[in-house]
Amino acid sequence: MPHYLRHFVLAFGFFCSLSGCEEPKTQGVPWRPYYGCPSGSLNCGGECLPVLTDNNNCGECGRVCATGASCTNGTCTCPIGVSCTGGVVPMSSNSPTSPTAAPMGAPSGTTTTSAPTTTTSSPLPKPPIDNTPGIDSTYETVLRLAVHFYGAQRAGTQPNWLLRQVNGGGQGCFTADGKPYGVDLSGGWFDAGDHIKPTLTISYAALLLLKAYEAFPNAFDDLYGPTDAAPLVGASISGTPNGIPDVLDEVKAATDYLEKIVVNGSLVMQVGNTELDHRRFYSCPAQANFDLATGGEMQGATRIGREVSLGNGGAAGGLAAASLALMAQLYAPFDPTAASRYLAAATAIYPLVSEQAMGVSPYPGSKPAVGKLCAAAELLRTTKGENYRADTLRLLGSTGPHYWVAGWDNPHEFCLQSAYVATDDFTALAKWSENLNLGISQEANVRGLILKPDWGDWGVLRNATTAGFSAALLGHLRKTTDYQALAKSQLDWVLGQNPTGRSYVVGIGTNPPRSPHHRNACEQEASGPNDSVGCKHLLYGALVSGPSVGRAYADNVSDYVQNEVALDYNAGLVGLAAYAVYLERGGN
Repeated sequence: MPHYLRHFVLAFGFFCSLSGCEEPKTQGVPWRPYYGCPSGSLNCGGECLPVLTDNNNCGECGRVCATGASCTNGTCTCPIGVSCTGGVVPMSSNSPTSPTAAPMGAPSGTTTTSAPTTTTSSPLPKPPIDNTPGIDSTYETVLRLAVHFYGAQRAGTQPNWLLRQVNGGGQGCFTADGKPYGVDLSGGWFDAGDHIKPTLTISYAALLLLKAYEAFPNAFDDLYGPTDAAPLVGASISGTPNGIPDVLDEVKAATDYLEKIVVNGSLVMQVGNTELDHRRFYSCPAQANFDLATGGEMQGATRIGREVSLGNGGAAGGLAAASLALMAQLYAPFDPTAASRYLAAATAIYPLVSEQAMGVSPYPGSKPAVGKLCAAAELLRTTKGENYRADTLRLLGSTGPHYWVAGWDNPHEFCLQSAYVATDDFTALAKWSENLNLGISQEANVRGLILKPDWGDWGVLRNATTAGFSAALLGHLRKTTDYQALAKSQLDWVLGQNPTGRSYVVGIGTNPPRSPHHRNACEQEASGPNDSVGCKHLLYGALVSGPSVGRAYADNVSDYVQNEVALDYNAGLVGLAAYAVYLERGGN
C-alpha cells in the first residue's frame, strides 16, 4: 500500500469483519488550538478521532460499541440477524474533561475552535517569550540567527543591521523604487546577495516563516523590534524587545511591501533588472548611486527609480495573497489595524492572480495554479468566504505530484498544507504525503542528507532543509515519528553532523562559512568577486548551498552556486530550527 494511503486509512480507522477480530485503535489527527478538529471528529485526550465511525469512540469519546455492533453516524448499531452483547462500555480515561461532548467539528473542552471571521479579534493567544540572554542551546542560537538573517535583507530605508556596518549604508539604499509609476515600492527584502526584489521569493519565504511560527509559536523569542537594526554580540542579538516575536517583525518587512504590489491593475512581479544588477559586485549603497543603465537608480543627479516588471503570472501573486492572509491571522493579536490592512491587500490581489500565465525571469514560477490554491486556502481560513472554499476545492482537485523537491517553484506541499487546514479535506493530506515521499525515498538519502543527483549543484542544502521542514510540519500534524526524525536529521546535517564535520550556516558551529556570495557582506566594491579578499562582514545565520553529489564544498565568494545565500534558502532552515526548539521546550 502506498505510504500516503496508509496514513489515510489510519486517519479514518478500519473495522473488523463481523466474523470477529481484535478491534484496532483508531489513530486520529492531533488536536491543536486554533485549528480545532476536522468535521465529524472530536478532541479525545488531545487526539481528533472520527466519532461518527469509530467503534471505540462512537458519538463521544470513550463510548465503545458492543461486540458485533458498529458505529454508524455516531450511534452503535447492530446489524439485522446479529446478536450484539455486552452493552456500551462507559466513557474511558481518555475522555475530555467535560462530560458533555462538543459539537461536531469542534474540540471539546475548549473555546478556541477555528479562525475568526475577521482579523479584529485575536485568533491565537500571545505565546510566552523567552528573552533570557546567555543560555541559548545550539538550536535556539541557530533559530535566532536564521531569523535575524532577514534583517540583513531589508531594503529601502528600513533599519538593516548589516548595512549599518557598510560604508554609506546607514541611510538605506534603493529608496526610489516605484517612482517611475508614481508609487512607493521601497522596502521589502532583497532576494539574495544581490539587490533585486522578486515578488515570488519574497512571498514564498514570508509564507514559510509564518507557517513555522503558526506551528511552533513558543519556539520564537522577542529580542528586538521592527525599528531596530539589532546588533550581534557574539552569537547573541541585542535590541529593544517590543512584545512581538522577532520572526513577525521580520515578516512585517515583507508584508508591508507586498500590500503595495497592485499597480495600475497589475501585480509587481519584480523590482530591479537582474542582468544589470548582477554585472557588478558592489554593496547596495554604492550600486544604488550608479546610473540606471549600470544597475543603479540614478539619472544624473536625480533618483529616478529602478525598472519595475508588472504582470500576473507564476505563483508570485498567489503566494503574496497567501502570506498576507496568513499574516492577517497571526498578527491580529499584536496589531489588529495592520492585520486588517494585510487582509484587504490579500483580497485585492486575489482576483488579479492568473492560474496559467508565467511570471518574469529569473523567477517565472511554473506553478501558477498552485500559488492560487495557496491564496484561496489562506483566504478561506481568514474570511470563511464560500467563494474561496469553492476555488480551494477546485484547485486542489487539479493539483498532482510535482516529482521534484519543495521550493519556490514547487510550493505544492506548503499549499496543500494550507488547503488541508482550511478544508479538513483528507485529499490534501494524501497529496501532501505523496509529494513529500517522492523526495525522501530511500534512494534519495545520501549519507543522511535528502539529496538526489538530478537535483544538480544549486541550492543543495536549501532543498534538504525545505523538504525537512515539510516533513516536520507533516510529522507534527500526524505525530508520525519517522517524519520527525527525518526532519531533525537534516538540521543536524547542516550544523556539522556530516562527513566533513563542518557547519554550513555562517557564524555557527565548527568551521562555518565566512565568505558567502553576498555583496553587502563582502563590500568589495569591484566589478567581480575576489576570493583572495573574502568578506568584510560576517553574515550570521545565513545558510549556503553547500556540497553536491559531484562537488566538494569550498568557501569562496566567487562561487555563486555553492556559496549563494537567499531568502528561500533560510526559510526551510528557520522552520527546522523552530521545530527543534519547540521539541526542546517540551513540544511533541
